[in-house]
Amino acid sequence: MRRYDQAVLRLALRLTGSEHEAQDIYQEAFLKAYRNVGSFRFECSFYTWIYRIVTNLCLIICAASKCARKTQAWW
Repeated sequence: MRRYDQAVLRLALRLTGSEHEAQDIYQEAFLKAYRNVGSFRFECSFYTWIYRIVTNLCLIICAASKCARKTQAWW
């Protein structure tokens, strides 16, 4: 997995624009990959799989932060 660590961090940083959020996503992505490596089907490369995990995590976090910003603006 170390082979992909810098690429995963760069991707998360590019998608979030925040170094702090990118580091959180980086850590969570590798935890998810480690926990679910048994379900990896080898139909694609490991990088493609981890790339998708990072992308999904970024979408979830960005959606949550937009909701939080809207809620804060409302109050």
